[in-house]
Amino acid sequence: MSEATRLTPLGQGTHQVSLRGSSEATAVFLALVALGVGGRIACESWPNVAPVAAISLFAGYYFRHIWAAACVPLCIMALSDVWMGSHSPWVMTTIYLGLVAPVCLRGFVRRGFDTQRGEATKWGGATKIRLAGHLAGCSIASSLLFFVASNFSVWIDGQLYDRSMAGLATCYWQALPFFRATLLGDLSFVALTFAAYAIVCRWMPASLPVSAETTPATAE
Repeated sequence: MSEATRLTPLGQGTHQVSLRGSSEATAVFLALVALGVGGRIACESWPNVAPVAAISLFAGYYFRHIWAAACVPLCIMALSDVWMGSHSPWVMTTIYLGLVAPVCLRGFVRRGFDTQRGEATKWGGATKIRLAGHLAGCSIASSLLFFVASNFSVWIDGQLYDRSMAGLATCYWQALPFFRATLLGDLSFVALTFAAYAIVCRWMPASLPVSAETTPATAE
């Protein structure tokens, strides 16, 4: 498979592969990374509030190949950590994996946010409620997974809490206020990201992705 095919967004079929399709996907990739780095640094004063998980969810939806989508949050984290610093290697590895995890919800997002059938451009009635509920569910699942995984790694690290069941319970209990911030931040950024994309699809129908039912996600 050619590089152009591998870099094409979900909306470009293999029979339509061109330099324009590859360039569009590359531009979207760079734009998402830039927005993620800028957004994470801008939100530094609000603990656990960042657009990374939302962008990761969108990248999983947009890019045909899962490896390309996974590289988006990894690049965002690696570049922004140069400015923001990091924790222990064990904790940071878990954080990175936790922020890549939303990419794996790509199948669920595509079934709920299917612009091929025009559903993303319908802003009234039951369709809007269904889309909002579907994306909210994916966002909450991402936030919950990150909360469980990241705080478990903090407990395992042993620098802040005893490695006992009491220490684990204390770790999760003290992290609850941060989970609230993560949850609200992720929901807000997911809403902004997919609403912006739906508006783009409304005015630029040529960029609509193909249906998830007709072109399943691949992991090449």
